[in-house]
Amino acid sequence: MNREIDRLVAEKIFNHEVVMWNDHYPNNKRKEDKPMILLNEDGHTRRIPNYSTRIEDAWSVVEKLTDWDRKSLVWKEERKSWMFNLGKLTYKRCYGDGKTPSLAICDAALKTVGIDIENE
Repeated sequence: MNREIDRLVAEKIFNHEVVMWNDHYPNNKRKEDKPMILLNEDGHTRRIPNYSTRIEDAWSVVEKLTDWDRKSLVWKEERKSWMFNLGKLTYKRCYGDGKTPSLAICDAALKTVGIDIENE
């Protein structure tokens, strides 16, 4: 599930084109098709960052959300989960939650583009 969340963030938040390894490199196929390769502007590929599992990668998602004036990450003891809140001066709000800060950030980011993921 996490790599699927990473793929969605790459496509919907960063507007990257995502391709399957074996489709992009037909002469260098792998037994296990690596599903997450990004096409950069120069045509090179690279792996999708681990937005949903590494806080360093998730923080780049926070930095990408420039339209939102307010951002906060808080631990909700009663829910035993993290909550990432986004707000605009126009009183528009969006929040995401998850077992980790990275998942909460990805959840909120994807909700800004109309995608609701189910975190466990």
